[in-house]
Amino acid sequence: HLSNAGSSDHLSFRLTGLVEFCNVFKSEGIAWREHSDPDLGIHQVIIQDPSGVNIELNFPIAEIAAFGSYVSLKAAGSKRMPLSP
Repeated sequence: HLSNAGSSDHLSFRLTGLVEFCNVFKSEGIAWREHSDPDLGIHQVIIQDPSGVNIELNFPIAEIAAFGSYVSLKAAGSKRMPLSP
């Protein structure tokens, strides 16, 4: 038993397969938001679990270049998730 254990506000994973993940999110109606960080070399996709915990999926930024561009990925139908305060 842990005393004074805090709750987690997000989980983070390093993955590959950006386009495939986004295609699944689109087909399942899952909203997400995205952010590229060239300094870190990652493209982040953030989804929320049913209890509101953010799940951060970090993909190599090269996967954006392989897809065409970040703008092309958004145009492919991403559902934008509102940012939480």
